[in-house]
Amino acid sequence: MNTQVVLIALYRYLNIPTRILHPLIDRIENVDAYTIFYKNYDSNIFSLPSNREEEIFVDTIKQLNPKIVGISVLSPYVEIAKRITYLIKKNSSALVVWGGVGPTITPEEHIKLTDMICVGEGEKAFEELAVAIRDGKDYTKIKNLWINDGQKIIKNSMGPLIQNLDSLPFSEYGNDKFFFIEDNK
Repeated sequence: MNTQVVLIALYRYLNIPTRILHPLIDRIENVDAYTIFYKNYDSNIFSLPSNREEEIFVDTIKQLNPKIVGISVLSPYVEIAKRITYLIKKNSSALVVWGGVGPTITPEEHIKLTDMICVGEGEKAFEELAVAIRDGKDYTKIKNLWINDGQKIIKNSMGPLIQNLDSLPFSEYGNDKFFFIEDNK
């Protein structure tokens, strides 16, 4: 059975990092990438997830049964990221990784809220993590990842920036492995 990886974009259907990570992870042999776009931001208004939307989210996580869940976190959505991290941990055995601007700028705060954070660029780190989990290998030394094992926090150094951007896949915009949760459906 393939290793399932779920990426979550909070309040941003146009989440370019997630749309690049999806095909990057999906091209790894014996790894399947899925993306959940959890609500969308509309002007200056964002509504909290409804009970029904949370139920749909939990049902989707149970159905996909991921080994890794990556959440793209912006500061306004930290409380929602905490809530869905709780729901993921309650309903699966997945490792939860937060990435994005928030974890990169204030890693000391964000690492306390999840299993792992990605500091800086996530493409190479997340790809290495997916391969390590698939193969049952140690992932605690992957550059750009901080790991919270409940006892201690491992703070890995930053890896080099990606110099050849052409090595990255194009953003994915149409895929049957995309889920959109909005308006109670």
